[in-house]
Amino acid sequence: MLKHFIKVFPFFLILCNLSIAQELKFAHITSEQGLSMGAVNCILQDSRGFVWFGTQDGLNKYDGYSITVFKHNQLDSNSLSNNFIYSLYEDKNNTLWIGTNGGGVDAFNLHTGKFTHYISKQNSNE
Repeated sequence: MLKHFIKVFPFFLILCNLSIAQELKFAHITSEQGLSMGAVNCILQDSRGFVWFGTQDGLNKYDGYSITVFKHNQLDSNSLSNNFIYSLYEDKNNTLWIGTNGGGVDAFNLHTGKFTHYISKQNSNE
């Protein structure tokens, strides 16, 4: 009986841990709170807990209190390549990958705050 209990007990602990729900709170975030646009194309919560929103008017980072908006700036090569964001992904190196419409893919270094641009070359008939 004790051997059976020792075999089953770890599974019981795992099930108990899975059944304990975390309290999640959600508030509506709109342009009134600083979101660059009311329509959001994609959302990602990064490894540090920040929530990122991709819109047609920039990349928005929400820290739970305020929103920081990242937009393309022609005078700054370290800015976002295009304001229309349609996809977000964070890799294991804590790089935020941003798919844009017309600007290629950007990699955002979460530590330096700088964007690196990756634009595919169009097929040419040269």
